[in-house]
Amino acid sequence: MAISKTTLKSFSLKRRISKEEFLAASPQDVEKITYETADGLKLSVFFSNKSPINRKLNRVPVIYDDDTMEVERYSTLALLNARKNRTKDGTVSSIAQGLVEFLKFCEENQIDWRVTPRNKLKKPIYRYSRYLQTLIYDGVLAPSTAKRKISTVIRFYKDCQNDYGSDFFGVHPPYTDKMVTFTDPKGKTRLAVTQEEQIKVTKETPADSQLYIEDGGKLKSLMLEEQEVLHEILDSNKVRRNIEMRYIFKTALKTGARLQTILTLSVKDIDVHIDLPSGYSDINHIVRAGRSHIADSKRSKDINIFIPYSWIEALKVYVNGPRYQKRREKYFKNLGITNPTEEQLSKAYLFLTNRGTPYYDRKSDLKVYNPNNTRGQPRIGGGVHDYLAEHILPVMREKLGEGFRFHFHDLRATYGVNLRDQLREIYPEADSEEIYKQIQARLSHNDRKTTEDYVKYEPTGIELINLEHKYREDIGITVLTESQVNESLTLIQEG
Repeated sequence: MAISKTTLKSFSLKRRISKEEFLAASPQDVEKITYETADGLKLSVFFSNKSPINRKLNRVPVIYDDDTMEVERYSTLALLNARKNRTKDGTVSSIAQGLVEFLKFCEENQIDWRVTPRNKLKKPIYRYSRYLQTLIYDGVLAPSTAKRKISTVIRFYKDCQNDYGSDFFGVHPPYTDKMVTFTDPKGKTRLAVTQEEQIKVTKETPADSQLYIEDGGKLKSLMLEEQEVLHEILDSNKVRRNIEMRYIFKTALKTGARLQTILTLSVKDIDVHIDLPSGYSDINHIVRAGRSHIADSKRSKDINIFIPYSWIEALKVYVNGPRYQKRREKYFKNLGITNPTEEQLSKAYLFLTNRGTPYYDRKSDLKVYNPNNTRGQPRIGGGVHDYLAEHILPVMREKLGEGFRFHFHDLRATYGVNLRDQLREIYPEADSEEIYKQIQARLSHNDRKTTEDYVKYEPTGIELINLEHKYREDIGITVLTESQVNESLTLIQEG
C-alpha cells in the first residue's frame, strides 16, 4: 500500500467490511458511514454489526492512505487489540501516531515492512531503530521518545504474529530476542526477554538540571523582565483581538494550572459571586478539577485550582459577551443540540474556537459513543501551542534575544516561583514550612521533592549572564565574548 500521504482518521466501529459485503448483507446487520474529504469528495466506510468484539469501540484511530482511501488493515488490527484490552485513549492515539511514522519511514526508504530478511541489518525494525538512534545523536529526538517509538513497532509485529501465526513473516523472525539479567527492587537477579532492536535509555542527571524545575517536564520560570515583556504582548492590540488566547495565557499566569485543565474549564466553574470581606482587595475562588468534576486534570487526579476572584469577574464579562455567545451557539450546533438546557449551557467549554470547537477535548466527551466521528486525533491544545510559536515567541525573541526559549508549561513554574516570592515576604525564613505547604496545595504536588524545586529555584549563572547581555545591548556596551562568558561562569560556580 502506498502510504506517502497516510493520515489518521477515527471511527466508532465494530468490524470494517467491503462494499460488496455491505450490499450482500441484511440492512440490520451493517451500517454505512459517509464522510467528505478535504477536496469535497464524499466517501463511505462500511461496518458489520456482527462482531466478536463484545462492546462498541469509540473513536478508534484508523490508518488511511489519502490517495486510495485504503485502510492499513494490520496496523488497524493492532489498534483494535489495544482498545479491546482497554488501553487508555491517549495511549492508543500515541500508538497510532507511532505506526504512521514507522510506515512513512518504510515508504520513504522503499522498505516492505512485511519482508524480514535473514540479515538483521536489513530487517525493517533494525533499520528503523538505527534511524531513531541517528535522530538521538543529532539532538532531534529524546532517547525516551525513541524508546517509546521502537517499542510501539515491536508490539505491532508481535500483534501480527499473534493474530496471523508465527510464520506470518516467513522463516526469519522480524526481530531478535535475547535474554538479559536484571536485579529487581528486592535484590534478586532475574531473567527477561528483550529485543536487540530496543533503544537503551540511561537515566542520568543532565548537566543543566539546575536550570529547571522538574514538574511534569523541565520547567523554567520566566524572570521578572521576561514576564513584563509577556504581559506587554498579551495586552497589545494584536493579542487583545484574540481575546481567547489572551485569557488562556493570563489564566495560566494567575493560577499555575496546566493547559489541559484551563482548556476544559466550563461556564459553571466561574458562575460564582463573592462579597469580598472588609479589608480584602481580592480573594481566591477554588475550582475543582479531576475525575469527579467537569474540568480535567493530569491523570484525572482531583485537584483544586485557586483563581483570583477579580479574574473570575473578567472571565464572566467575556462569557456574557456576544463573541462567546456566538461560539457557544456553534458548539451546540456541532453537537446537534438546538435548545440546550440550563445544565448543558453551564457545562459548555469556557474557551471555544471560532468554529465552536473546544481547544482540548474533555476525557468525558471522548468516552461518549459517537458512530459519526471521523476525527483522527483528540484535540490536545495544539492551537494554543501554535499561537505561542507564531505570534508570541517571535516578539519575545525580538526583545529578549534570538536564544530565548519559552513553553506554555513554563507558566506553571512562573506562577509557583512568583507565589514563593510573595510568601517569603510573609514568612521571612526562606525554607519556612508554611511556604512548602502553600505551594504544594496550590500546585497539587504529590511529591514534596517537586515543591522543593520551587522553593529552592534561583536564577543560575547562564540566566544572569543572558540578562547581562540584554542589559549591555540596551545601553550600547559591547556584549561579552565567549571566553568572558566562560570566565564569568567559572567565577559563579566557584562562589
